[in-house]
Amino acid sequence: MLKGAISHRMELVSDGVRNLMKIDATLKDIDNKAEKITVSLEEAKNQLKTAKEEVEKPFPKMEELKSMEKRLNELNRELSLDTNSS
Repeated sequence: MLKGAISHRMELVSDGVRNLMKIDATLKDIDNKAEKITVSLEEAKNQLKTAKEEVEKPFPKMEELKSMEKRLNELNRELSLDTNSS
């Protein structure tokens, strides 16, 4: 077992050379995993940066939304008056 911040298990055999080969392969696997994690972390950082930039941008259809909300409120008032009159 290789142990650090994380443990890595492997089966050892009675042949020392094969054990060294297994240890070497495990270390290479650790390097590959570390590289993949580093790439994933960088991608996540870039996505976070992009998301923060998008949040800061004004909503492009804000005026249309306000107009539609105003119209919806008018229609709701009219419907409310109709149901109260009945």
